[in-house]
Amino acid sequence: VSMRIAFFIAISWLLVGNLYAQETGFSELERFHEEGIYVFHEQYAGPTPKDQRPKSFRGYTKMRSQFVALCKALKNDGRVEMIQERIYPHQQKRDDCIACKPLMKTFNKACTLGLKTKKKKPRRGKKVVEDEVETEKELSDSEIFKQRLPSLSVHTMLSEIFSDIVDEPALAEESFQAVKVLAEILKPTDENTAAEREYLSSMLTFIEGPFRPLAHEQEKKAEIKEEGSIFLDTGWTIQDEQSYSFDTSAEY
Repeated sequence: VSMRIAFFIAISWLLVGNLYAQETGFSELERFHEEGIYVFHEQYAGPTPKDQRPKSFRGYTKMRSQFVALCKALKNDGRVEMIQERIYPHQQKRDDCIACKPLMKTFNKACTLGLKTKKKKPRRGKKVVEDEVETEKELSDSEIFKQRLPSLSVHTMLSEIFSDIVDEPALAEESFQAVKVLAEILKPTDENTAAEREYLSSMLTFIEGPFRPLAHEQEKKAEIKEEGSIFLDTGWTIQDEQSYSFDTSAEY
């Protein structure tokens, strides 16, 4: 009996639904379908336009070997630890500098690799102990003897790395801000010894040098933009970088 009642109720609902659809011309299935399409279009309006997408940065992976060579040269000068201690805390992502994290991470990782030494297989006998003592003595001597100025190898690698960055259009513009941050990190302070200050100052000359033309170009653009905003209210319009003309259509 219960089965018959259930069957009767189901048939009744179907009949009522069909009558409603015939009267309104709009079935429940169609309504849910339309609402579903509407919600889909509201939430998934399509791919984000290119100008609204977050910027991506290629990074310095292809220059890893150059950074490793630089760090090995710094190690030979007895200065790699000083440089790495300054760079290491600044590997976090920054919203105002897309190239900062890749640059600091590449530099730091290269110096970590540059500090590693190949382990020799242990030998037996008294000579092993003597060799180990002699090696420790050589290492301690090299740590004490730190160069006051960067070697030719350091200068060469710094010039090569940062000149290559400037010459690469995909890196130059975004790297400009990162290099300014790096220069601030390596800037000598009163806490440094006189020798450390000389070493860091000399390094900065070769880091910032390749970017000076780009810095000058951006300064000129900023000045022109500022002048344009000043003259905009007075009726002056900029025709080019050096000539100005008076806009007679301006209202006063």
